[in-house]
Amino acid sequence: MNDEELLSYAKKVIKENGIKTRKGLAKADPGLHAILYRRNLLDAIIPDKRKQRNWSSMNDKELISYAKTYILKNTIKTRSGLEKSDRCLYRILTKRNFLDILIPKKRKARDRRKWYPMSDEELVSYAKTLIEKNRIKNRKDFGKTDSGLYGVLLKRNILDAVIPEKYGRDWSSMNDKELISHAKKFVEKNEIKNRTGLKKADMGLYKVLWKRNLLGAVVPEKREKRDWSPMIDEKLVSYAKTLIEKNGIKKRTDLHKADQSFYQVLRKRNLLDVIVPDKKEARDPRNWASMSDVKLISYAKTYIEENNIKNRKALEKADGGLNRILRIRNLLDAVIPMKLKRRNWSLMTDEELISFAKKFITENEIKDRSSLRKVGGGLCTILRIRNLTDTLIPGREQRKRRKQRDWVSISDDNLTLLAKKFVEENGIKNKSSLDKADRGLYEILRKRKLLDAVFSDIEQAKKTEAVKQVVDAMKEF
Repeated sequence: MNDEELLSYAKKVIKENGIKTRKGLAKADPGLHAILYRRNLLDAIIPDKRKQRNWSSMNDKELISYAKTYILKNTIKTRSGLEKSDRCLYRILTKRNFLDILIPKKRKARDRRKWYPMSDEELVSYAKTLIEKNRIKNRKDFGKTDSGLYGVLLKRNILDAVIPEKYGRDWSSMNDKELISHAKKFVEKNEIKNRTGLKKADMGLYKVLWKRNLLGAVVPEKREKRDWSPMIDEKLVSYAKTLIEKNGIKKRTDLHKADQSFYQVLRKRNLLDVIVPDKKEARDPRNWASMSDVKLISYAKTYIEENNIKNRKALEKADGGLNRILRIRNLLDAVIPMKLKRRNWSLMTDEELISFAKKFITENEIKDRSSLRKVGGGLCTILRIRNLTDTLIPGREQRKRRKQRDWVSISDDNLTLLAKKFVEENGIKNKSSLDKADRGLYEILRKRKLLDAVFSDIEQAKKTEAVKQVVDAMKEF
């Protein structure tokens, strides 16, 4: 190809794919971008919009005014947003220390506290008040909430006076019976149901139990260890078929999730194809060069009809090779015409954009932001940039702005009454549904051991209903 032929081909590719920038061309066709760059033909197709800016010629006032106009034009609100949109400008502003003038930091610096005049007793009392206020239970949480205070206490060796160290316990003094009783109490107290829960709650206790082979006595393993070696292939296949029928397994991934060890045994013995045959068959290599444009279009149309493909993205996922050859030969429009035209959002005002978005939302029956992002990604992004999404679809923070509740001031009786009201209003029937509805309320009830008091009425009602049903059944009999 000479330069003229290459330019004409590149212009066709740009028109078809609606490419506007050099980055877009590099993503769509990196090979074409590279050859145009080598031959110095990029300016002939996509001229570089941004001119080289000479920052040294600008004085401080000129730079600040230029940055302000740029920030207002692109509606930039944060430092990260400025860095993404124009890294060079961001760097020069950081060098000259003008970022605080243009975009001040939201986070306020904590006032420096002077620890050295404070005595050990004063420091301990101050730390204890902070722990009570924030309901801190262990050293990890304390280090996260206030690392400075934690460091000072660590240096002065006063941490044990504030939070005694739970770990580093002397397990050797305990015999097996004492250890099992201690572990069972811990499991009951924290409502631990399995071994992973115990591992997360107390790693030290879990390790000691594992070393002494006492885990089975505390948290028994649900599944027994199976010895696959004496089983013949036929028995293994029959067992697998019963397992598949029982759990309604259709794919290999489902079998792997249901029973991982069994899946590994089947894979080692090469029995997976007998039980769950692999759906993905190897595709024969297709000779696209021998096909004419008409044959390729007919082949693509039949493939699209068979696989129910509706758009270009779906075709690319289903068959990347076919999609690529259609794009190279400029036959994509003949097979799947472009439904959406490129819209120029910059020409639209905010009111026009809102009216257009409202129509789009009603037509596609969109209810939340995630569905808007899936159906119209470009519209969703432009609404987010202009801060118009809240006017159309309110977010979670707007819908559910829950105030910070001060649980310390509420007594146990008032808390039970509040929880009962919440349960009645939301139609909650069990503890797990309360945990899903309001995690904070569930946790405070669990800590204060008030969950049974909240759900006592519901359990009594269930029992009375069961008794009534039994009595009715007896009468009929």
